[in-house]
Amino acid sequence: MVEKITITCLVNNEVLFGPSVWGEHGLSWLIETPQTQIIFDTGSSAEVLMHNLKVLKKPLKRLSHVILSHGHYDHTGGLSYLLAMNRELHLIAAPQVFESKYAVQRGKPPRSIGIPLKEEEVRTKAKVTLSDEPMEIVSGITVTGHIPRTVDFETPAPHFLRRQGSELRVDPFDDDRALIVQTSEGLVVLLGCGHSGLINTLREARRLFNCPILTIMGGSHLAPASKERLKRTIQALQDEFPEIQSYRLNHCTGYKAQFALYTVFGERVKPFLAGEKISFSAQKR
Repeated sequence: MVEKITITCLVNNEVLFGPSVWGEHGLSWLIETPQTQIIFDTGSSAEVLMHNLKVLKKPLKRLSHVILSHGHYDHTGGLSYLLAMNRELHLIAAPQVFESKYAVQRGKPPRSIGIPLKEEEVRTKAKVTLSDEPMEIVSGITVTGHIPRTVDFETPAPHFLRRQGSELRVDPFDDDRALIVQTSEGLVVLLGCGHSGLINTLREARRLFNCPILTIMGGSHLAPASKERLKRTIQALQDEFPEIQSYRLNHCTGYKAQFALYTVFGERVKPFLAGEKISFSAQKR
């Protein structure tokens, strides 16, 4: 029997019509194999995460790992619920994930947008691994380490800041991570917000595994991208990753970017809503 890996979107800005799934500004994924369950990001709130798990009938009886893509509240806000329900949880993230992070808008003081839990509190409730290196979580599922910035148009957004000593400086997003699932047809690259840049992230996935990329899913943070950046992103996708069969982007991707991608890649581009799920055949070992 071929083993299946199922990915369900637990939390997203937009929701699937039908089940009573709640939406919020945030993102959370559930990855299920015959052996285990993994959650990648936890949305903005424990309330929405808990509700959607119940509505989608996803009891977390086999939950072993929680992976955080980065340290913003809309990807870490539901963590408290998972920590309360599972005392043997293994949390994996970057060393910088607990740093103080802020967003600034013109004419307004900086607003705190970091993880709502202290590192010391999390460590009392879970095994915590903070690493800059890639790590295989279970067979066929790997979290990237630090994602190098290798293209000049994917630079850190100046309105995202982090505290360094007594100063607030532009956040380089050293904590940004992606999750890579190896399937029988190629790689599935699962994004949180893609703050390192979509092309940078895909290049790192290819460097790590040297095989075709089948699907990319999640937030790409292209919503605020300029026309020039969108143009260069699409050109790089055409030139470097023509094998991608499916673009299932959501959360911070934005309608403008979705439309630009659809104009070029057609039906390969579809949003992925909270409540949706997709299955892949696991790579044979």
